[in-house]
Amino acid sequence: MQRALVIGVNGQDGSYLAEHLLEQGYDVTGAGRQPASRYVKDHPAFRYAGLDLTQPGALLALLRAYHPDHIYHVAAIHGAAGFVYEDKWQDALAVNLGSVHICLEYMRLEAPKARLLYASSLKAFGALPPETVSEQSPRRSTCLYSITKNAANDLIGYYRVQHGARATVLYLFNHESPRRPGHFVLPRIVQLLADSMGGKKPAGSLRSLDFVCDWGSSAEYMALGKALLEDERNQDYVMATGRTWRGEEFAQALFERAGLDWRQHVTLEQVTAAATAANYRADITRLIDVIGHGPRQSAIDVAAWILRENHGLEI
Repeated sequence: MQRALVIGVNGQDGSYLAEHLLEQGYDVTGAGRQPASRYVKDHPAFRYAGLDLTQPGALLALLRAYHPDHIYHVAAIHGAAGFVYEDKWQDALAVNLGSVHICLEYMRLEAPKARLLYASSLKAFGALPPETVSEQSPRRSTCLYSITKNAANDLIGYYRVQHGARATVLYLFNHESPRRPGHFVLPRIVQLLADSMGGKKPAGSLRSLDFVCDWGSSAEYMALGKALLEDERNQDYVMATGRTWRGEEFAQALFERAGLDWRQHVTLEQVTAAATAANYRADITRLIDVIGHGPRQSAIDVAAWILRENHGLEI
């Protein structure tokens, strides 16, 4: 039985990943900063470890005690639009970057056969991504979050070249689930739809629909990431559906599934005459070459999943 350590198990990515690993027959330790496991419970092959990643000695002690074959680093100091990273800079450095170095050093010195999966972000390619985003696209740090993510990416690249580390970076485009906090934009749109389907006046408004986004399923992305880590090519991957939506286009398509006109139900704080957000497209050729297919869950599928699980409604 292989051992997996999931760092950040109480988030949407970590919890779905841990559940998938348990289904695959792994012995799983989930680490989180909360006192108990939030989602993964009551499985004989699962244990929970409270872990403060701002305390580097705690992570090293856990690695030495558990000796994982696979380390999944999906923890991050991360927030929705408007999050002020300046207020959390030292924590972001420790969690998004410092803890990655601890894992890599542990692998170099004590566990050379272990493998590491690190969750990076579309933001690694800048606030305005290039028209086509692939693994070869230049990375640009345009915010404090992307500074930490790109530094971790570079650190992993260094350890791969200099020390033969088995490590994979996933450039995760937007991905959602019923476990995503409700203030993120896709769950917010789903909430407005649920209110409208229930005959209620939707509570609140959206700041804007003038954006572009490639949305996928957190659970599916984690299952694919696990498969990619096991591949012998030891490389990084763009993880996205390859389908980019404009915000208004998505709202229209989603509400039409329920027989509704989104304009009659959604209030926008900022209304633009025409879409101004720069477009981009994910090139997932490398992912498809390894797995044989891309993600199968569309943004509409994910929204329907959230609507069904969190609101008890079907479209």
